[in-house]
Amino acid sequence: MTLLKLILLISIAFQTLGGTSDHSDQQYIMKEIRHVIAKREWAINRKNWRIYRQTIINQSHYLQEQKRWFADAIRYIDPYTYDLRLKRIELKGKRTVQVWIEQRYRKQRRKISNVFPLIFVQTSKGWQDSDFPFYCLNQAGINVCYTDQSLEEKAHVALDIARRARYVLHQRFSWHPERIKIKLYHQPAWFRQSVKLSLPNWAGGWNEARQSIKLVTQREPLHSFAAGIVHEETHQMVSDLTKDNAAYWLQEGAAMYYEAKLLPGLHEEVPEHRLIHPLSLEQLQKMNLEQLNDTDASRYYISCYRWFSFLLNHFGEGKMKQLLTKLGRYSTIDVDSSDKISILNKRTQLELMRTFGQTFKELSSLERKDRIESQPEHVMPD
Repeated sequence: MTLLKLILLISIAFQTLGGTSDHSDQQYIMKEIRHVIAKREWAINRKNWRIYRQTIINQSHYLQEQKRWFADAIRYIDPYTYDLRLKRIELKGKRTVQVWIEQRYRKQRRKISNVFPLIFVQTSKGWQDSDFPFYCLNQAGINVCYTDQSLEEKAHVALDIARRARYVLHQRFSWHPERIKIKLYHQPAWFRQSVKLSLPNWAGGWNEARQSIKLVTQREPLHSFAAGIVHEETHQMVSDLTKDNAAYWLQEGAAMYYEAKLLPGLHEEVPEHRLIHPLSLEQLQKMNLEQLNDTDASRYYISCYRWFSFLLNHFGEGKMKQLLTKLGRYSTIDVDSSDKISILNKRTQLELMRTFGQTFKELSSLERKDRIESQPEHVMPD
């Protein structure tokens, strides 16, 4: 046997062994991932956050998002109907794999299923979920991630708009965000999977305290998409300044107002003229936005905008900044916004009265007078 043949045989042997080793490794990884998925499924069905937490990588934004997702899921899903199945796995690196998972459950006996990808990373605690596979852009403390390359243009728009909005909000409210993270989704089901399963179908954007900004984006005009970035970034600012103590109506009022007003020419005026009689503050306090249909939600949003606009016009942005600062003196309640509506309403109402020197009743009278004076003569007051 010549030396050349011997070298070739050894090379082939090593390649064969290497291929076998790679296949063996992949089978072992699949076994490990299936174990993690089974653990997660068990935790949802038994409502055990401690076990579910073990399957999530320790990244602040994602961990907080999953904490909220879990709390919603165990209430939303029919008991003991949650099922996860590993569809396929792709090796992405030495300690990184992309997996495709089929999620199935029942809601009021109706079968619901969804297939989505996740990135699992091998850590000192085993294989852990680290979020959807994203493409990402980073610039000056702003991180924009997107699920499909078709969203690259919008990712650049988001980066620019987020930077401009951060500058203006800093100038007006002395807001110093540690960082801004934005996630863009090309599929509504993936967006819902990243927020919560109970989210109403009309919802297209989301932000809560200590979470990333999330939007599902498809074919809407760029200016509307950009306005959505400002809307959600305003939510982050209000949450940061108030330690997440602003009432839901105040949060939405601020987001709606600055979506339309913060960056001139970005968005058409809010169609408040369509709502002759806005909901009262008392009515807004009693409502849970996430439980409304799209028509009622639209009325809720515009009413919040009207009230926030009214407060700014009468008392000024300086007073509004004071209100947000005072709310920030309360301790944070680490639960979903919809679970603390009552207590945040009380805190906001008290600090609003202390800041503006007006009760709800007095503010309502002032707002009604202002509205009547601004209406065309042919419109009858309520």
